[in-house]
Amino acid sequence: PARYEAETPAQLSFFRGHFEDLPILPGVMLVDRLVWPIVRAEFPDITCVRGARRLRFRRPILPEQRLIVQVERSGDRVTFEVSCGAEVVAAGQLTVA
Repeated sequence: PARYEAETPAQLSFFRGHFEDLPILPGVMLVDRLVWPIVRAEFPDITCVRGARRLRFRRPILPEQRLIVQVERSGDRVTFEVSCGAEVVAAGQLTVA
């Protein structure tokens, strides 16, 4: 599987307003702004997401965390896993075309 590193900058606008007293990255933004660009970079023939399955957001993603994103393709499905340290914080599968 392909493996990428990312960091969540504290000033990222998506941290504001999700929960008033707890700045966490919304799951939809994690997939749209972090996972999807990696999928496109790794598999340029993929043009769109047709659906999402088995989405699991296990732990909040906070400002200034270092993340590891792994993606693996099997046919029309891309499985992803996002880790922070040794802990998986999010995972799922995208159906793609």
